[in-house]
Order: sequence, then C-alpha cells, then structure tokens
Amino acid sequence: MMANQTDQLGIYVDMGKNAVPRLNFTLGGHTTNVDIDGVGAANLGSSLLMSSFLSSIGKGVPDGTLVSPGQLPVQTVDGGVDPATNLPTLKLGLIGGAELTLIFSADLAAVGATLLTQQTIQVVKGTSAEGTNGPAN
Repeated sequence: MMANQTDQLGIYVDMGKNAVPRLNFTLGGHTTNVDIDGVGAANLGSSLLMSSFLSSIGKGVPDGTLVSPGQLPVQTVDGGVDPATNLPTLKLGLIGGAELTLIFSADLAAVGATLLTQQTIQVVKGTSAEGTNGPAN
C-alpha cells in the first residue's frame, strides 16, 4: 500500500525489551521499528546533530553525502544547577538548533572548568603571539 502524500512521517525512539533502544517510523497509521544497540544509538544521535548543523548552513553538501558524527559548533553556553539533583549543569546551544544540557558531579565540573580555562589560555596566548592585538605572553 502506498502512503498518501498528506501523511506525516513520524520518527521517534523508545526503549524496547531488555532496555534496547528502538527506532520507530510511523506513516499512514503504520509503525515500523528497528532495535539498535547503545553504540548505534549514540552514533545515530551524533550524526543527526551533525545533520542539523549541515542543514542550517544550507550549502556545499552534495546530495547523498554520508553524515558521520563530528565536531559540533557551539553557538550559546549557559550554566546552572539542576533543581532535581543540585548538580552543576552546562547547557549548550548548537548551530542548527539543538540544545544539550549536561549534568556534572561537582568534582567533574571543577575539572572541566580547569581544563577549558587552560585550553583557552593556550589559544589566547597563541593568538596574541601571532596577531597584532598586543605583545605575546
């Protein structure tokens, strides 16, 4: 049976038997589902986030290009505390529209902040040494 052009394709993920992720497709009142493993779900999620970014730039991506997980450009950053767990959170807005909220233990948040600060200092020092924005440190 062929789908009607007015039918909407729905895609969602739920958990199947034995805590196995299940990808579901609905069209014309019919649902087809496919079990995937945890690694497959992670790769699919990362590829979909990359697809969102590539779609947002809207040019230079040939039809049929395989989309693999990659480095995702961050557009916005916000920090906070999760009210349910009282743990530090980092909310990242990605170019393409996705938002990720990461919850950290206090120790891991401190380590992450230190590492990011150290990397930022290295970038700034490298930029100053090569650019004309002031003396190198």
